[in-house]
Amino acid sequence: MLGDALRDLLDQRLKGGCRGASRPTHLTRPGRVRQSTRVDQELVAYLDRRFSELKSELRSELTLELRGEITTSAAWVTSELRGEIAASGAGLKSEITLALRAEIAASAAETRRHFDVVAERLMDKIQLVGEGVIGVDQKLDRFRGEVAEEFRQVDRRLLRLEARAIG
Repeated sequence: MLGDALRDLLDQRLKGGCRGASRPTHLTRPGRVRQSTRVDQELVAYLDRRFSELKSELRSELTLELRGEITTSAAWVTSELRGEIAASGAGLKSEITLALRAEIAASAAETRRHFDVVAERLMDKIQLVGEGVIGVDQKLDRFRGEVAEEFRQVDRRLLRLEARAIG
């Protein structure tokens, strides 16, 4: 690219010189045009080579510089992302903790209500059993009284029979 432009410029000078110049300019004396062409071709080759070297040097320097900048930038981005992820993780952890605490509290309240209902039903059943025991106790007391009365009657009859038999 640059070598082509330089080559075109040199060809213009060889053919008629620069614009605005009154006479052609050469690197050598005007009588030696052939030698001047040869020198100009050598100059073009030299400049092409130097520009290629410069181009490769610039490319390698830019590549190294860009790699360094990219590495620095990547390290910075990595550091920033890690910081943001850590901050986000801490925030998420606190959100999850709050949500779990709220869910546990709601579950505890529901369990307490359920337990209260179950306990109330059990108390009602225990009361019914207690009333049944009291009723059975009363029946047993009445039965005991009746049996005791009948035993007294049987005992009196037995005594009368003994008295008759002895008497």
